[in-house]
Amino acid sequence: MQTAATIALFFVLGWGAGAMHFTLLRRNIEALVAGSSALAAVAAMLGRLALTAAIFTPVALLYGSAAVWMLAGFVGARFALVGQGV
Repeated sequence: MQTAATIALFFVLGWGAGAMHFTLLRRNIEALVAGSSALAAVAAMLGRLALTAAIFTPVALLYGSAAVWMLAGFVGARFALVGQGV
């Protein structure tokens, strides 16, 4: 069983990862709309996905079910940022 501190830590880590992911997604979309090159857009997308995977993979491998709390924070950040228009 996980302690409340562990749950809170991974939730906050997931929130930070989600905030980073969705903020970079918004910037990527703005660059595409502004007429940025397709290669730069693909590179930015792959970088964003690689960074998110680099955060989630070690947690899933080392801590197992804590990744669920991280995912909850990630999704929470998505709803918060979409609500703010980010």
